[in-house]
Order: sequence, then C-alpha cells, then structure tokens
Amino acid sequence: MDQFVDELFRSGIRLDSDQLRAATAPIVPLIITASPGSGKTTCLICRILFLLKVMRLAANELLAVTFSRKAAEELQTRLQELRFVHPLTVSSLQVGTFHSIFLRFLLRNTHSPITVLSESEAKSLFAKAVALEGLSVGRNRIDELIRIVGVLKNNLIHSDALGAKSRRSKLLQRLYKSYERLKASNCVLDFDDILIQSHRLLTKYPNMRQEMQNQFRYVLVDEFQDTSPVQFELLRLLATPEGNVCVVGDDDQAIYSFRGADPDLMLRMELCFGGVQKITLNTNYRSTDQIIQTADQLIQHHAKRMKKRMVGTNRSGALPLFIRPASQTEEAQYVLQYLGDCVNSDFPSETCAVLYRTHASAVCLLEYLRKNRLTSGQVFLASLATMTLHRAKGLEFDHVALIGVTEGELPHYRALDLRSASARERCIEEERRLLYVGITRARKTLLISAPLRKDGRRVKVSRFVQEMELKK
Repeated sequence: MDQFVDELFRSGIRLDSDQLRAATAPIVPLIITASPGSGKTTCLICRILFLLKVMRLAANELLAVTFSRKAAEELQTRLQELRFVHPLTVSSLQVGTFHSIFLRFLLRNTHSPITVLSESEAKSLFAKAVALEGLSVGRNRIDELIRIVGVLKNNLIHSDALGAKSRRSKLLQRLYKSYERLKASNCVLDFDDILIQSHRLLTKYPNMRQEMQNQFRYVLVDEFQDTSPVQFELLRLLATPEGNVCVVGDDDQAIYSFRGADPDLMLRMELCFGGVQKITLNTNYRSTDQIIQTADQLIQHHAKRMKKRMVGTNRSGALPLFIRPASQTEEAQYVLQYLGDCVNSDFPSETCAVLYRTHASAVCLLEYLRKNRLTSGQVFLASLATMTLHRAKGLEFDHVALIGVTEGELPHYRALDLRSASARERCIEEERRLLYVGITRARKTLLISAPLRKDGRRVKVSRFVQEMELKK
C-alpha cells in the first residue's frame, strides 16, 4: 500500500485522507459521495489504478461507466498522461457510457443488423406516429410527448402497463404503442431501446448474463446520481452476485429527472447490495469558503438527501453579491459591468460565466452583449461564457453571475404549477439542486440577480434566495 501511495506522489497526485480511503477501499460494494470540487475524477482514477496495481485485476476485467462520451475520453486521457500503467493497459480498459457499452453488447448478441435512430430521426418517426393516429400536434408538443415516452421506458414501463384511465394517458398510450410499432416495422431502435433490449436479453438469457458477469470482475459508475432505473437494473445484473461495484456521485447534484434519472437510486444501493461501504468526499477545493457556505446553506433545506456538510479549505473571499435590478435590461448592464471589472487586462486568464435557468432569462443580456460587443473589451469577451445551468454541470469558472433567480423561473413555473403536492415538492427540490449546481461552479466570486420586472410585469424573488439568507 505504501508503495502505491509513493507512486501516486511521484506522479504528482496527493490525496487527502478521505480520497485515499475511497481509492484504496477493499473490493466491496462502495458508494463514494462526492461534493462539488472534491476531486471526484482524480479519486476515480486512483481507484482504477489501485485495482490494477495492488489488487492485480486485469484491465479488461474493469468496466468504467461515465455519463458522457467526453467524460469517458477525459478519463482515459488522464490515465494515459499519468504514465502510471502501460498505455496498452489503459487502452484495454472498458470505458464508456451505458449506451455505448450496451450497444456493443447488442451487436455481439443479436444476429440481425442494428440501426439506431438519431434524435432528429426519432422525433420524425414519432411525428409520423402522431399523424397515423389522426392527431394534430405542434412540434413543441411532440418534443414533450417523446420525452415522456423516454422517461417511461427508462423506468421500464411498457405501453401496456400504463393503466391509462384519463383522456391524456389514453392518448399517450396510443402514441407510445404506435411509435413502437413503427420502429419494429422499420427494424430500427431509438437511443432508449439500446438499454431496454439489453435488459430484456440479460434478464431472459442467464448464459448471456453469466458471460458478462464473468467478463467484468469490477464495475465503476461515475455521476451515479444521474442514472435511471433501467441503468440501475443493468448495473445490478452485472454486479450480482459478488456486488463488486463502486458508484461515485452526489445526490445534491441530481438534475436530470426530466430524462428519467432518479436520485433516490443512491439511497437504494444499500438495499440491493449487502455490506456496502460509504465514503464521503466533502472538502471543496474549488470555491471560497463564502461561496461554499452559501451553497451548503441552500441544500440543507432538502428534506430527503444523504446527510453531509460541504466544507472548504479556509480560502477566504468576497461574500456572494445579491442584486435586484429594476428590469432585465438593467440586470444585463450591471452583470456585464460586474464581470468586466472581475476580468480585466491585469488578469487575462480569469474566466467568467453568466448562467441561467432558461434561454428566456438571457434574451436581454445576449442582445445587450451583441449590441455592445465593440465596447465590452476583447479580453472580457474572450473569457465570457453564457449557458444554461444544465449545460454548466461539470464546469467551473473564476467568476459566476446567476441571472433571473425569480419565482416562476427558478423554481420554474412548470414545477410550481403541478397539481400533485408530492410531485410539486419533488420538482422544487430538483430546482433547488439546479441552483446549487450553478453556485458551486464559482471559484472566486458569485453574483445572484433577481430583477424586479420581467417582460414589464413585477416578479417575486426566488424562495431560494431567502433560504440562503442573501440580502441586497
């Protein structure tokens, strides 16, 4: 063990005590809860190196599942750059998303050719299903309906199991069935079908399941809070009976329920695998203590979460700034002036971002930026990023401005308008997590803005501002 730690040190990797415990834990079901900025990816890399170097697992016996193709590429690149293990060993690792891994599984285990629809092709086919049912539905409504069907499939709910009673649910069931028939007649799959078909084969054919279990002696899953029930079931099938699995994630950063993800799956891990060991990485090395305290105060209002407190490294900075500009135009002027002052010719490498819940919140800012692009300063423009909170996940910036933090925008009106009290509360909790993700993108300074008026009408400040106890 000491030799392994020494090798890490010589490779430039210094782990804190919690990171080291997570990286060198015995081969048992392992849950690593990682707060923002806690070195999650480094810890995951060291866990892989430990399994290869100390536990002597072969590279092709390890399966590492990532949330995106970009994350998979980054993981392999960082392993290659360390030169801790031979490049051929790194290339033998099985790294990829759930979809890429199980597409390879289907290609190996089905005799007919597999054609997977692109997102636009799937939408076109769904629109055809709508037309065949004699319905007239707008493009936005088609996008919403196919999203709902995707969520149902990610929850392993077949069209026959919908239990349609209301007019709306009967319509959804008709479209769901029509869409599935069209795919079958055209011999094509959509993105979700890759996982559905893999689950069906692994459940139905024990020999296939046994072969895959024998192939992978240890499974690691990154961003586990963003997994869906079908992905969880696939993981359970792979890791049974030994339970040689390590999941890394943070239920406080679960923001993809609209795609079928279920943050409660992190809590269910202990029920599905015996002898689970839990390790929390709660030290944020990214942000100042003031930003960390603001984020932690917000997320503590969650009723159902894994108990933890994010802590900093005694790196002091300015208190987060809260403003209530008179309008969105005034908001744009103030925010861009603020960030421009943060990033000037003295600090050309500083990065900054404007983050927002929806594109509607950023219309005025982006228009103001376009009109004043020649006077904003080239250094500032080169360092400025504008994006939704969902897109900002996994990124970090020196200076962050969060705009449009008002009721109806964050939390979004769709969450507030839900009839079911329990569904409404679940959605509001996800909106809170979304703001938490946004706050923890900031390294040095944070500005939160809630304009008094939007599109000429007065709007209330977000309830989350009160939870953080921010004052103008």
